[in-house]
Amino acid sequence: MRGDREKALIVLLGEALSLPVEQRLRYVDEVCGDDDSLRERLLRLVQSSEEAEQEQFFDKLGQEVPNALRPTEPFRSGDRVGQYVIEDLIGRGGMGVVYRAKDLTLQRTVALKFLNGPMLVIDEARQRFLNEARAAAALDHPNICTVYEIGESDGAPFIAMALVQGKSLKRLQQERTLDLPEALRLAMQVCDGLVAAHERGVVHRDIKPANLMISDHGRLVITDFGLAKMPGAEDLSKSGTTRGTVAYMSPEQARGRDVDPRTDLWSFGVVMYEMIAGARPFEEKNEYDTIQAIINDPPKPLERLRPEAPRELRELIYRLLAKKPRDRYPSAQDVLVDLRSIDSSLRLRKEITRSAKQLPSIAVMPFVNMSTDPEDEFFCEGLGDELINGLCSLSGLRVASRTSSYSFKGRGLEVKEIGQRLNVGHILEGSVRKMGMRVRLIVQLSAVEDGYHLWSSRYDRVMEDVFDVQDELVKSIIEVLKVKLLDTEIERLTGGTSTDPEAYEAYLKARFYWNRRTKQDLEAAISLSERVLEIDPAYAGAYSCLSDSLIFCGLHGYLPGHQVYPRAKAAAEKAIEYAPELAEAYSSLGLARVFCDWDWQGAERASRKALLLSPNSSSGHSLYAGFVLGASGRMEEAINEISIAQHKDPLSFVIHTVAGVIHWQAHLYEKSFEWANRALELNPRYWLAHALQGLVYEQWEQYREAIASFQKSIELTGTRTSTLGLGMLGHAYALAGEADRARVILAEIGAPRDDRYVSPFDCALVHAGLAEIDDAFLWLDRAVTECSSWTVLAAVDPRFAELRRDPRFGDITRRMKLSAWRLSAG
Repeated sequence: MRGDREKALIVLLGEALSLPVEQRLRYVDEVCGDDDSLRERLLRLVQSSEEAEQEQFFDKLGQEVPNALRPTEPFRSGDRVGQYVIEDLIGRGGMGVVYRAKDLTLQRTVALKFLNGPMLVIDEARQRFLNEARAAAALDHPNICTVYEIGESDGAPFIAMALVQGKSLKRLQQERTLDLPEALRLAMQVCDGLVAAHERGVVHRDIKPANLMISDHGRLVITDFGLAKMPGAEDLSKSGTTRGTVAYMSPEQARGRDVDPRTDLWSFGVVMYEMIAGARPFEEKNEYDTIQAIINDPPKPLERLRPEAPRELRELIYRLLAKKPRDRYPSAQDVLVDLRSIDSSLRLRKEITRSAKQLPSIAVMPFVNMSTDPEDEFFCEGLGDELINGLCSLSGLRVASRTSSYSFKGRGLEVKEIGQRLNVGHILEGSVRKMGMRVRLIVQLSAVEDGYHLWSSRYDRVMEDVFDVQDELVKSIIEVLKVKLLDTEIERLTGGTSTDPEAYEAYLKARFYWNRRTKQDLEAAISLSERVLEIDPAYAGAYSCLSDSLIFCGLHGYLPGHQVYPRAKAAAEKAIEYAPELAEAYSSLGLARVFCDWDWQGAERASRKALLLSPNSSSGHSLYAGFVLGASGRMEEAINEISIAQHKDPLSFVIHTVAGVIHWQAHLYEKSFEWANRALELNPRYWLAHALQGLVYEQWEQYREAIASFQKSIELTGTRTSTLGLGMLGHAYALAGEADRARVILAEIGAPRDDRYVSPFDCALVHAGLAEIDDAFLWLDRAVTECSSWTVLAAVDPRFAELRRDPRFGDITRRMKLSAWRLSAG
């Protein structure tokens, strides 16, 4: 009779634990009636389940009812279980016993997990055990424990799985505090495993440190899918019940409501918080209070427990811990992208900090124009630009970018403040006075730490000798800062070039206009570059400037791409022919190869060559990120690359906008909007940053705001130079349900005008917004033929999501040679 009473106790316990926490005590009172002994034992077990980990609870259960639940008879070394030979005991818990065993058929070492004897009489325990095996067996991923088979020995089921030699994350955290890089590395592996599980429709529902095993080699695997929710399988959890470990439960899980993959993301957020802070975000004295905190309270401020954790990481964790599932990340893949970006940024910051300590660093401030003619401003800027370009080619020197340095022009700040904000140790200042064919240049190099002048010099030269002055300046800076040079860098510096002074002056003016990027200025840059080449047909810099100007005329929709890109490619190749070590020419060639020939591999080689020759070039990293990596769908690499550009040029509104576009393409809209805002803080009149805000608003279905942003962008650029802004506006009108206005915009785009190129890409965009798919494909096909404006980004443009579901889009990507490139790029 005693055995029957204890089995009844187990049945009642199972019923109690199937109820929400707040209903368990009332249930115990109802079923026990006047049986105080039964009530005491049942309450003790219920409280044990609330206060202890799962394995500890089942251990206590076995101790409480030893007569009814016999433990599994242990195997000894050498015992046979089917095709396996037991080697030794690895561990025992309440639910199971795990042995190391040898698979005689496949000659490999495995882990055999048996359901512990006490659990064999509990149906739910058997179901969980089999559920664990089936869920894990359905997944094949390096971060999920591999299940080889399910077997049975003398009525006891077992699972044969991969043997993980190591320890759980729980044990690791008990031993020591994790540093941030290690925590991120482990978190990315958990997230990678969740991506694989969720893609197969499996929700784990019990993500916690005890279920995350770390091998001796650092590989993390997710284990124990006993509570997993699988597609097409009966859910072991009844509606209105709680399943999982309370401390890691999501609010909806704690309430017994339906769950989806975002439940795992909550649990993952708790795990991440614990890895970073060394404590849980919701940790109270008992299970009931913990659940109430999970449902109602904000997490404890992470910045107080781990202040050195970067803001981006804290925001990621807080978003994972949002009370409402819709406010969390939409998928584990989105989390993984952000984690990798944060990890890359941390490693980059560490490298920058290391470099800042080990490498000398400098910012070249814009030279002051001391000439009587204000038009000579271009000459001052040009000299500074050429000097920056020369210094950027030196791997042993860290150089602040032109954009960052020139943002302080005319602000009258002290050297120390400028240096601190640019994170450099030295500042080079100078003034230029141009008098006919004579030039006076005065420069001084100062230490940021104390403002002390380390070196100064005055150069009085005729124009023919200005080139020598640049070489002398670079060599003097190298000598004073003790910059270590590679042999190839020495060759480049000592090679020396000279050219016609008239050609040089026209070249500086061309670059001056190129930096302004309006249609009028780019056309001036093209005209001046061609003038330079009439004077000096071997001037590599002029070919490079010509190539850049043509490319951006096509990209912004000022001129037809199929007309300007072949010329741009030819000019870049000429620049390299005359100056094989000219970094910016390789950047130009990389873009031209994509826009002109859809040659992604050639663009990759040229872009990497540019960065090899000029590792400090923020624009080189930015162009490579945006138009090679991002455009071809390699979003993770693109985000990493643009992060490098941003660290090298933290005050560039252009680079921040490119970063925003890349995150928009990756569907990371909040981050995209953040970069657009940062760009506008630096330059409130930058048209593309306003357009980027509109692109994000569209994806958020905030169409009124999107339309206002596009209208602001058009206001800043006008409609006489390009149809790019009109295409965006027409698309937004269409999505907002204002089809008539969208058609008015479409008519305006197509209206023939002598001073404006009609981009087929923009027509395709408006038709796509109107859901006129056939017309959209007609225009998109023409856009590929003409290489018009943003066609290069079509394969990753979120606005073409519907078109990408159509088989005809495969023809578009094949014509752009993207399918083969993506396969070859891995």
